[in-house]
Amino acid sequence: MFNLSSYLQNVKGRTVWLGRLVALAFLIFALRLFDVQVLQHDRYVALAKQSQITKNTIFAKRGDILARDGANGTAPLVLNETVYTVFADPHEVKDTGKVKEVLQRVAGGEVLNDAFGYLSDTSRRYLVLARQVTRTQAELIQKEDLAGIGLQKGSKRVYPEGALASQLLGYVNADGEGQYGVEGALDARLGGTNGVLQSVADVRRIPLTIGDDNTEVAAKNGDTLVLSVDRNIQFQLETSLQAHFDKVHPTNASAVVMDPSTGQIVAMANYPTYDASKYSTVTDYSLFQNRVISNAYEAGSVMKTLTVASGLDAGVITPTSTSPNPTGCMTIDGSTICNVIRNGITSPTTQQTLLYSFNTGAVSVVRSLGGGAINKTGRDKLYDYFANRFRLATTTGVEQSGEAEGVMYSPDNEQGNNVRYANMSFGQGMTTTMLQVAAAFSATVNGGTYYKPTLVYGTKNSDGTIQKQASTVVAASVVSSKTSAEMRELVYHTRHDNSVSRAADPVGYYIGGKTGTAQTIDPKTGQYTSDLTIGSYLGFVGGSANATPNYVIMIRMDYAQGGTFAGSIEANTMFGELARWLINYDGIAPN
Repeated sequence: MFNLSSYLQNVKGRTVWLGRLVALAFLIFALRLFDVQVLQHDRYVALAKQSQITKNTIFAKRGDILARDGANGTAPLVLNETVYTVFADPHEVKDTGKVKEVLQRVAGGEVLNDAFGYLSDTSRRYLVLARQVTRTQAELIQKEDLAGIGLQKGSKRVYPEGALASQLLGYVNADGEGQYGVEGALDARLGGTNGVLQSVADVRRIPLTIGDDNTEVAAKNGDTLVLSVDRNIQFQLETSLQAHFDKVHPTNASAVVMDPSTGQIVAMANYPTYDASKYSTVTDYSLFQNRVISNAYEAGSVMKTLTVASGLDAGVITPTSTSPNPTGCMTIDGSTICNVIRNGITSPTTQQTLLYSFNTGAVSVVRSLGGGAINKTGRDKLYDYFANRFRLATTTGVEQSGEAEGVMYSPDNEQGNNVRYANMSFGQGMTTTMLQVAAAFSATVNGGTYYKPTLVYGTKNSDGTIQKQASTVVAASVVSSKTSAEMRELVYHTRHDNSVSRAADPVGYYIGGKTGTAQTIDPKTGQYTSDLTIGSYLGFVGGSANATPNYVIMIRMDYAQGGTFAGSIEANTMFGELARWLINYDGIAPN
């Protein structure tokens, strides 16, 4: 029989439990709301901002690179062209097929096809799909209104002078990083500092409002550099270097032209070279190297100029000193050193040591530094001049990426023995770069001041004015002014007393120089050989014996075909041609 009272009691009980369950549910819901809205408020705000706020980099404009053009003008070597990077936010992309079709149709070869496979990875928020897209291509992509696709403005380097000075300039890679040359060495200065634009955006990454979450940090553009390089001299140097390369076919040829009064490099070149605008097509990466600064080698007889300068400045020899040597050979600690030229001169003067490039005459200078014998005293003195004053086997700090140091053993090193220092006097047993030798030689002919070699003339301001960079004096009185004057005269006669060189030079000008023929080690025998030589020529060009020369020039030919002296002879010929061209170009007045 139905019991109403019992039924009502059961309903009441169930209602109580249901109420309790509802109350518990509300309690859990309230606690969850408290957790979300109070305890984890900051976390969820951050997550919301992450999806709503977009951060874009404001790329700094990379500085242009200019060359000097004559006395007062400038000419652009490297400029910027506006390009765009196409990127995707896979989390917002709606139609991957359409994105792929549009980019391949519009951007073609600039598309990174491998990137399309990651469009479905929604954990990514930034995916580069194409680089260096032109302005026209960017506008066409923008018209397609593709969800999740954005454009970042950037730039690429263009070269109005083509391949001119490519190795000293370097290049900028696809990531905007300077590589090699000036671009690599002064990357931070040229690159500037990027800015940031942060804004609240909709699902299409389009900015919505301006509010507290919108910030902008302006970009700081890179410096526009004016190089000390004169585009006309650089062009002439490169043209001449290639022409003489084609005559004797060395493996490599290099040259540098400096102003000895400032340390400024007015031209520097190598051949073979490459085109910086097409750097990605280069397969021989050695072409990126500027061998004038990156390749340390045994410089050979051009070093005799620095040996003689050391002896003159130390007061142990004079321009007319003699070094008796009836056989043309001498023995140092069991090792025999001989002259290449045997012309019957048994007691050569300092001048004849340079003119005929007598090895024994250079060794005699080291003997004189030691008081009559090659010893620790003499080695210490030569090391002081070579390492501390002339700064050989030490990087110069020139604005080039990849500068080599070279090797010179100190007298306290086991390798810095008498035989090595005898060999060092004529350019063997130590390695230097061309720029180190040219900078040291500049100090010997400019009155005795060592200037830091530089490629930077100054910075061009936004108003078009040029803020010049002051020359850096590394050391004064490297040699005395008296020694410097004696060296100019000795080097002048070393060239002028050679009938072939004298005939090549215009009358009334003060032009001096010294050949170098450096033996190299035959990899088969491990011994020095005259079959594989590096020929060079080091000299100065000026109008008066009583003034600092206008230019110092060094030219080098590696392993030229045509005999032992083919490289140095060709370098000598090129030096004469370049000297005459510079005289005409600058309008240098004769003495």
